This record gives sequence, C-alpha cells and structure tokens, in this order.
Amino acid sequence: MEITFLIPNSYEAAERYGRVAKHLQKEGINSTFLTVSSYVEKVLKGLGRRVINVRNKKVVTPSSLEFKLAAKEREYDFSINEVLITDIEFSKKSRKKMLLWFYKNITFFENYLKKNKPDLIIGGLERIPSQMCQKVAKKMKIPYYIIELSVPIANKFCFTKNLDGHLSSVDEYFNQRRGKKISPNDLKKVKDYLKGERSKKVSHFIKGSRPVVNMTKIKFFFWMMYVAFIVEKNQNPYINIFRGLKNYLVKTYRFIRAKSLYKKADWKNDKIVYFPLHLAEDAQLLVRAPQYRKQEEIIEIISKSIPVDHVLYIKEHPCNPGDIKYKVLKRIAKLPNVKLIKYNISSRKIIKNSSCIVTICSSVGWESILLHKPVVNLGNVYYETGDLTIKVRDIYELRSNILKAIYDNPIKDDKKIIPLIDAMINATEDGNLILYNPYWTEVGSTKESMINTDAIETLTKSILNLAKKEKLL
Repeated sequence: MEITFLIPNSYEAAERYGRVAKHLQKEGINSTFLTVSSYVEKVLKGLGRRVINVRNKKVVTPSSLEFKLAAKEREYDFSINEVLITDIEFSKKSRKKMLLWFYKNITFFENYLKKNKPDLIIGGLERIPSQMCQKVAKKMKIPYYIIELSVPIANKFCFTKNLDGHLSSVDEYFNQRRGKKISPNDLKKVKDYLKGERSKKVSHFIKGSRPVVNMTKIKFFFWMMYVAFIVEKNQNPYINIFRGLKNYLVKTYRFIRAKSLYKKADWKNDKIVYFPLHLAEDAQLLVRAPQYRKQEEIIEIISKSIPVDHVLYIKEHPCNPGDIKYKVLKRIAKLPNVKLIKYNISSRKIIKNSSCIVTICSSVGWESILLHKPVVNLGNVYYETGDLTIKVRDIYELRSNILKAIYDNPIKDDKKIIPLIDAMINATEDGNLILYNPYWTEVGSTKESMINTDAIETLTKSILNLAKKEKLL
C-alpha cells in the first residue's frame, strides 16, 4: 500500500507525519511526502523519509497559458479565481506569477498521481497545492483526506474526506444510526458531555490572546529569518518574513485603536442577536464560504434583517484581536442597531443572553446548540447535520429565517441534539495530537525526548483504521 502525504509548508506536520511514516512502514505501508518548503524537505529527509519538493520541479510554460488553464478549469470543475481566495500569498502576486504557479501545481499532480497511483492521500485544505491535488485526486478517484482537529469534544479528532465543513465519518455514523435507539452506555457518555459543557463559564475551544511584542516573538522572528533566507533561500512563496512582521505590528496598532469603537454590553435591556467574527484569513471562511469573506457586508445585511427591538452584537475572534482592519470595524460600529463589543467577553455569556445566533460556520454555533439557542448558519458546517440549525442558502430568505429562529426555536430540548453528539463521540478518534510534551523545556532535553510518542502512536493507529475503512488493508 502507498500513502502520499501532502505537507505544503507546516513544519510541525512534517515532524508529526515523518515519524508516523516510520511506524506505518513496519505495517507494510510505504509513504511519499510532497511539499513546497525546503525546511519541511530538510526535516523529512532528516527522518529518513522520501520527499519531493514541488517547487523544484521544472515546467515548460505554454504559449497560451490562460487558454490551457481554462481547459483545466473545465476538466476538473473548479474556478481559478475562487481557489485564489484561499491562497492569500498568491493573491498579492502578479497575475502571471499566479497563473504559472497554478499551471505548475496542476501539471505536477497530474503527472505524479498518474505515475505513482497512491492508494490514499492525506493533505491540507487551503492554498493552491492542496486545492490542485484535491481536484486531480477526485478526478482519478483517489481518496483524499484531511485531518480535522476542531472536533468539538476535548481530545478528539478525525480524518474527513468531506472538505466543505462536514465531518464525513460523523455524517456516515449519524445516517446509519438514524432512528435507532442509543445504548445506555452511549447515552450516559452523551449526558456526561452535555453536563460538563453546560457547567462551563467559558468555551474550551479558544483561549483569548492579544498581540504583544515580547522576547518570545522576537526570537521567533529571527528563527523565521533563518528559515526564510538560509534554508528556503527566499524562494518559498509562502514565507514573506517582512510582510509577516508588518502585519503583526499593524495588528498590534489596530488592537489598540479598536478599543475606541467598543460599546458596553447591556445584558438587562438589549434583546440580542449575536454574530461572531471569523478571522480575516480563516480557512473555514476562505475555503468553505468564500462568498462571505467580506464579513462587514453580511453584517450590514443581518442588521437590516433583525427585528426593530433587537440589537446585533459583534465580537472579534478572541484568538486574534486586531486581525480585522480598523476601517472595517469602524464601518460595522457605525451601523445604528449594532454593538461592537470587547473581544474578550465570554461568548458563553453572550450566547446565554441572546435570542438568536447568526454565524457563517463558527464553533460558537455548536456552543449555542448545546445551550438550546437557535442558530442560523450561512456556510456549510458539521453541526447542521440532523437539522439542528436553520440553514440559509438564499440571502433573500435571511430575514424570514432569523424571525423563525427567534420566535420558533427548533432546539427546545436535548432530543435532537443527542444523536449528533453520540455520532461525534463514536465516529471520531480518541487522542491528543500535541506533538511536544509539556516538559520539553527541561535542561538536558533532546529533541526526541520532547516528542509526545502517544500522539505518534495514536495517529498511526488512526491511519491504519482509515486504510481498513477504505478497504486498502
């Protein structure tokens, strides 16, 4: 059996899967790694892995480049302009460089997959290399999976071949078990989960943080300088160290300036509709709901769709305040029935005081469902399975669906929630995939002693289960 791992630029993924491949080899499974990063290539070769750097492959540029790419769009049923949304770095380059990068990737994956015929591909979600590999693999009927770490249950993860926001294993389990009685043991697990989640004052999903310039950040910057200029020789299209530095400093400035736009929450008098902002460059948004990437525009539409006696509360993503441009936040804050509130106010508190939550595909939607709050979702997302949300696919129906959510809540008790939580528990993998042990800073620690071997063993076992599920073993 042959597995191809596509790791465009993630050093930690290289460390993780490079070690997993060694364990898979003992089970008779061979692995090949594809990347566009010289540093990832260096890490994987250091672990004794076979690796191909797509960036180093030569390609002859056709005389009619746009004509050739238009033919590829039709052949693989995709839009270059839409894929470009998922690749922030290349969207800032010249059109010629961007089109050449598309052509290089799509021709490489055509040739590689035809020649090597891997049984399984484990890759990424966003950026041109991942997107092109997905398109070609789909046409050639080669299973392509991504690892999903944002399963809403602590110490759980899964592999999914559904790239639009759903968890394929969860959906399959849910549909197979639809209408069937849940065992007493499984029901107890579900109720224990619900009890634990509802007793929390804050979410376990995200810990808030604000941009700061400290010694850790400075050390990281100089390490990235080494990677970008010494290892990558300034050729990696996904590392622009000075743009990264500029963005971080601008983000710090935005964070300070945005405080003047915050309004005080009035929990007693306001009837609240809550919309949580996504990160500006979040893959959940860029890949799975690109039509909503300009969030200020959908917020304006929502503000015109809510009842006159309600107020729309907006909060920045707690993981990255300062991420949204100041002029965007200012436009939002100026809307008459909108309050931009402080980024570190607990979403749990806002949810409990809300009449309705409108989201694109935020994890806030899942928290809201657990608290029996109605959710209107605009994008594809895992928790819409089982009709737990009011899905909006036609923006003209947004107002009527918000009114439906407020005045006819579809989630009045746990009856509809329990089957999906049961699927979440039983159709996902147990384990914490954090690569490094917490004692890694101990004096005398070696790199190997830092590695969380349990995470490597857990991931190896999960890939073997995936191979059996695909009937490859």
